[in-house]
Amino acid sequence: MIRIRWPIAALAITALLGTTPPSRAADDVGIDALPDGTFIHKDSKTVFKAPTSPWTVIAPYRLRKSTSSTVLGLEKWEGDKPQITMTVVWSPNGDKPFTDIINSEGDNLGEEHATLATVYGRGKVGLPSAFKVGSFTVFKVLIDDGPDRDGRFAGAMYLFESGPADKRWKVKIRAIYPALNREEYMKQVEDVIKQFSKEE
Repeated sequence: MIRIRWPIAALAITALLGTTPPSRAADDVGIDALPDGTFIHKDSKTVFKAPTSPWTVIAPYRLRKSTSSTVLGLEKWEGDKPQITMTVVWSPNGDKPFTDIINSEGDNLGEEHATLATVYGRGKVGLPSAFKVGSFTVFKVLIDDGPDRDGRFAGAMYLFESGPADKRWKVKIRAIYPALNREEYMKQVEDVIKQFSKEE
């Protein structure tokens, strides 16, 4: 069974209006949500089959009202708190070469890697590597820290592109999990990432 949690903003609005959250993502977020837990990002033609309990899906929403970027959240719960959190962001890429965004070769490793190095420090950000998920080439960057900056958490960023040749999209997945036993958590994250595919 897929458990869906609605973003706080959406719940606040429905509470004020006296309505209930819709059973599927609204068309204006750019994602079709099917009853079986499949999410289809229409413009990038990516399909994602969400994991079931103990994972919870945070329903898709726009990153900002003024953009076409869409966010989908995932949490894996152990006991009374999430142990793994994942955020998937679809953003239009325009005509920018994907090697400008992330690159595993040469001196320029891309703007996403440079941003991580600025935020966390270059010594805590690994070099990008790449692996295949179906027809996608997924770039992976390990991060030896988490948002609390106290050493308890680690994580990774994953990036791939999708969509028609004249309208490419960047798909960015940020995962955070405990630093202890991080290899096991990373495997669970990558099992989720393997559920991405292209719409036929």
